[in-house]
Amino acid sequence: MVFWFFLFFCSLLIPATFLGTGWYFTRHTPGRGSAFGYRTPLSSKSDLANAFACQYIGRLWWIIGLVSLPVTLITLIVLLVLQLDEDTTGWIGGGLIILECIVMLITILPTELALHRNFNKDGTPRGPEE
Repeated sequence: MVFWFFLFFCSLLIPATFLGTGWYFTRHTPGRGSAFGYRTPLSSKSDLANAFACQYIGRLWWIIGLVSLPVTLITLIVLLVLQLDEDTTGWIGGGLIILECIVMLITILPTELALHRNFNKDGTPRGPEE
């Protein structure tokens, strides 16, 4: 049972990160010099591109967090009800954590595409005719 509680805590860290960081980025855009934030070459070109990227990925992570939290909770409750052995529970929980990490990495792609649609290579906003 101790293992299940450990898995429960670890599995909820990623949805909590999605929700917490998503909420923070949509309301308080970290500056380019802050300790954390969305950092890619294009988002670092200007404060406007940085703010856009942080708000964009913040909205994505907020929505993903709202979806992944109940999915994670339901999966963990099912694991508790089924009373599977620790190995099986660990594999399923680990797979869930890996899947959530993959989703976190995949969110970079739509954010970068949105940056390239809205900003030039030097970080200046694109005009309506570009």
